Amino acid sequence: MSETCRPPGGAVVPHSRYASGAVERRGDGWTNGDGKWQFENPIITDPRDGKRKLKLTFDVRQFRPDEISVKTVDQHLMVQAKHREDSDTSKVYREYNRQFLLPHSVSPETLKSILSPEGVLSIEAPVDPALDAPRERVVPIEHTRSGKPAIASTAAHNHR
Repeated sequence: MSETCRPPGGAVVPHSRYASGAVERRGDGWTNGDGKWQFENPIITDPRDGKRKLKLTFDVRQFRPDEISVKTVDQHLMVQAKHREDSDTSKVYREYNRQFLLPHSVSPETLKSILSPEGVLSIEAPVDPALDAPRERVVPIEHTRSGKPAIASTAAHNHR
């Protein structure tokens, strides 16, 4: 699909929406046709093998490959790019920063990024359903002995 599918400012666009062409421009925003901002879940099912994966795309065509960095801190994905041009008559400075909180089902160590010749950065990772399991843990209560209970028994309380 062409550039017209990307929201302004190179925002994060889940691949399924980017590729479908279902987004249309309305004024200064991108909508799904009913006038509301909408982006699909970036977790998609790969049609080749049926496995679920995270797929994000970023418009970084205004930057050279050596000006782009992708890193993670814990479950936060950060895409950054900086461009500077200085000449006798002008100065140009562009900066691009996007952050994305990775779902628990995606391990940051499995991320892979691919930069196309058209300047579209794709970041993908497999979804591991085992990582998305509920993380409930019962925390045991430690009892201390002070001699008196914090709450008097009901029988003793009613006789006052």
